[in-house]
Amino acid sequence: TFKVLRYSNEGLVDIGINRDLVSRFRDSKTDDSNRYGSDGMEPELFKDVFWTSITIPVLGSRIRGVYQKRYYENKPIPTHAMPQPQDETFPTDDWITSFWFMAQAEKEEQQVELMKEMFGLHLLPITRHRLAPLDTEMQVVYMDRTDNEREPNLAAFFSVLDEQFECRVLREGFNITSRNAFNYMLEISDAVGILKVTATVPMERRQGLDQENCQVVCDYMARWLSLDSVLDQLQLSALRSLPIYRMYSDSTFASLLHQKGEKASWGVASRFSRAENPWLPVTIKLLEDDQPMLDHLTEILEVPTINESKYWFKILSNLKSYTTDMWDLMLEQFCQKYHAHVASKEHSFSFMSDLEFVRTAGPDSTKTGPRRSPRSIVNPSLSLFYLDHECVFPAGVYTNSAIFSVLSEMGMRAMFDASFITDRARVLSADTKQGVTGKRDTALMALYSRLNDAFKRPLQSPQMQRILAGLPWILAKSINADDYRLYHPSECRPQGDVELVGSQMPLAKFNFSNELMLDCLGWNTLPPLANVLAHFHTLIDRAKTFTPSEAEFNAIYRFLMDRISDSMSLSAVKKSLNGKAWILINGTLHTTDRVALKMSCDLSPHFVQIASPGLDHLFSAMGVRQNVRQQDLEEIIAQIGRQYGSAGTLSDEDAQLVLQLLSGVARVSYTWSSSTLILTSDNQLRRIGEVVYDDRRGHRSLTDTWGGDDEA
Repeated sequence: TFKVLRYSNEGLVDIGINRDLVSRFRDSKTDDSNRYGSDGMEPELFKDVFWTSITIPVLGSRIRGVYQKRYYENKPIPTHAMPQPQDETFPTDDWITSFWFMAQAEKEEQQVELMKEMFGLHLLPITRHRLAPLDTEMQVVYMDRTDNEREPNLAAFFSVLDEQFECRVLREGFNITSRNAFNYMLEISDAVGILKVTATVPMERRQGLDQENCQVVCDYMARWLSLDSVLDQLQLSALRSLPIYRMYSDSTFASLLHQKGEKASWGVASRFSRAENPWLPVTIKLLEDDQPMLDHLTEILEVPTINESKYWFKILSNLKSYTTDMWDLMLEQFCQKYHAHVASKEHSFSFMSDLEFVRTAGPDSTKTGPRRSPRSIVNPSLSLFYLDHECVFPAGVYTNSAIFSVLSEMGMRAMFDASFITDRARVLSADTKQGVTGKRDTALMALYSRLNDAFKRPLQSPQMQRILAGLPWILAKSINADDYRLYHPSECRPQGDVELVGSQMPLAKFNFSNELMLDCLGWNTLPPLANVLAHFHTLIDRAKTFTPSEAEFNAIYRFLMDRISDSMSLSAVKKSLNGKAWILINGTLHTTDRVALKMSCDLSPHFVQIASPGLDHLFSAMGVRQNVRQQDLEEIIAQIGRQYGSAGTLSDEDAQLVLQLLSGVARVSYTWSSSTLILTSDNQLRRIGEVVYDDRRGHRSLTDTWGGDDEA
């Protein structure tokens, strides 16, 4: 076996060849013909060539010994790169070149054996005039110069490895490849191996690349790192650490490493850009989808893609992390594609119904209010029912048609339903602030009007009726009051009941005509009997001074007639009106014992006939006579007699009345008691037993007086 060296051994290798060869190659310099022998070899060919017979282990031992003595100065062999001497001190560039020339001459299996023997020795010349040890963990990167023309990016990346990352890069001028250096060398196009090398680069150098060099590294990885590559955790970590991924925020390159304290995950924006959606999610760090490393991000690093719907879900579910002056633009952009986002069904946006983001104003838009959720705002079509300080209507961009329709779908109140009615009644009945009474009354009147027009069976429910019954939300006032006040429905009555309870209960300001609404308020039933009777007493007392109204009295009569079918009510009425002159006849009030349903003649003022047809049942139940009885007539005559005394002469008017009463007695009965008083010829009243009848003298007179009545 021959080892070819371009330098004299100087103890580097042993010379153990045949003496004949020694004499032939090392003979006297003056005898050139004898020096090279008769084999025809050119003298120049062997000028610096020495021949030896030596095994690989021995060769390795000798080289290691020289390194230990001359380069390491008998110190432990370092693992880091070391400066190469600048002068002709061992190992020189020529010696390094000769070593690798020798190594390349061996067969492959011998090269493998030699490289193992050389492990750890600084035999690889790298940039900045250094030598790197043969180390499988810290490979030296080299580039085939023919690739530079075919792949210009390789040279630029090679420069980044050398100048920015300060990796172990083969020095220019040395033709050493991985074919003979095996695992100690790495070809630059081997991106998987490059990631292993990159993992040894300090993090501050990786993170410190400027954008231009980031682009170089990005282009390299996108070109040379196959999507089928199998990477270990170290290589994956190195790939994440490289600032080669375009950020969504500003299109600059950044790594996928988190800064201290960051917890946000990564995602790749899918089919949307910052030009249309410039806001950055707080729970995820977004990357552009328009970047060379897109497939590597999603397939190798398994960074999830974020579609636009998911993007908006992350933005809006953390809306309060952004300043409020950003909200309007955000929501305006979101609502433009609202239905597409909802249709994706990847995320539910139902939470937005309770998210307070809508800018609000009062019903006349002059006052602004806090931001409210869609469920808490109201369609302006219902503004009539609100007070000025109730800022619950969308304002600003939220009145635009696109956003407005979305707000409706999110729960903006627009229906005049039972919930709305009870809510308005509750709020307006509780509003007692000074200075707003007029506006409150206006809102209530608008509510009454809408109820009167729109209240239908579907709106009516026991629950709503129960709520409204418990609220003082009806504007009403008593006859003598100056202002309208709020009352519970049970505390007041509709205007139609003025003739029944006008002086006793407040009357509603609004005149409801909707039967269902009246029923809901409890006004389709008769007012309380006690209130009606109290009002009746007021009318009776007032009749002493003012002419009573037949309409008012007749209204109460009709009410009483409906109530007396109940025995308890009848008793209460009788008790209340006992001894009262409550029956109105021809403008005068009469007691029950001075009226009759039927009379054959005019007996006023002692007896009066009922003049109101259709009320006989009431008056009969209250004790009014059907007809005037004989004893009633005789009692009236007796009263007249008592007024005049035993010797009194009746006036012509009273005398005429007595004659009418006696005629009535004659019609009622032919039975006369001895105490019955009759009129004498001198207009005095005497018992019937004390008077005689002179038919001779008084016949004509009596005939004229009684109209030819045989009974008289």
